[in-house]
Amino acid sequence: MTIIIELRLLKYFITVAEELHFGRAAERLHMAQPSLSQQICQLEQKLGVKLLKRTKRKTELTYAGKIFLEGSLEVLDLVNKTIEKTRQAQNKTEQLSIAATGMLLEKLVPEAIRNFIVLFPDIRINIIEMVSKEQIKALSKGTIDLGILRTVLLKNELKEYDFEYKVLYKESFVVALPKEHHLAKSSEISIDELADNTFIVPPNESESCCKDITLMLCSQAGFKPILHYEAIHTKTIINLVAANLGVAIVPASISYNKNSYVNFLPIKDTNIQLETAAIWRKGSISEELENFVNTLFKTANVKA
Repeated sequence: MTIIIELRLLKYFITVAEELHFGRAAERLHMAQPSLSQQICQLEQKLGVKLLKRTKRKTELTYAGKIFLEGSLEVLDLVNKTIEKTRQAQNKTEQLSIAATGMLLEKLVPEAIRNFIVLFPDIRINIIEMVSKEQIKALSKGTIDLGILRTVLLKNELKEYDFEYKVLYKESFVVALPKEHHLAKSSEISIDELADNTFIVPPNESESCCKDITLMLCSQAGFKPILHYEAIHTKTIINLVAANLGVAIVPASISYNKNSYVNFLPIKDTNIQLETAAIWRKGSISEELENFVNTLFKTANVKA
């Protein structure tokens, strides 16, 4: 059975319980004593419990009254805190902190944000450029809400933390060749055709998977590549290819950024793919974050 009690009755009861005197309580409440007595009787009738013992000399709380007083104070405190939080939230905008690796900030993430703010204009998106391993640390500390990263080198790290993630899309690798290269106009290329070429790769301290993929594909093709360590960022690697300083194996999405001095060729006989995923702390997804993840998946043409 549900009993509905108005908050004003709780306030009346608390005042009487504090004063233990109906006259003084009525003065504090700016109401007539008979009216206050009537309201307390109404409360007791709703509860079916005697809250106060009244004699000519004094007013006392019953044991049930003491229990009800404790709960009433908690209820009013919660109501007051809720009102204050609501008032404070009136002029605040919800915010999501989202981190992504550099290349993903060029196409996927900006498009997803544009699509999101059309649907949810009151949500503020704070975007941070952050490499994948830093995203893992930031998520574990709760300093970001969502990471958007490549998972190829992070399988062990992802297992260490209580994360959830979904793959946005998978992509293959391509070979970037200078326009002047004798194979640049081919429709596709075998890695063994590049045995005498210099490969531009990220340095050892980079978290990019391009060096590992290059070494693996060249090994499968039966040769050890000539490596030229120059650039951490893939865009810089492409610029070095454009300058005819070597060739490079890069994710296929790089080819979306056209470079008039570079051709991108599919690689024959390989099914190696690179995963791009959205990742968040397990159990921490809010309504706002879920809406953004759904928008991100739709932007990447993947169902959430």
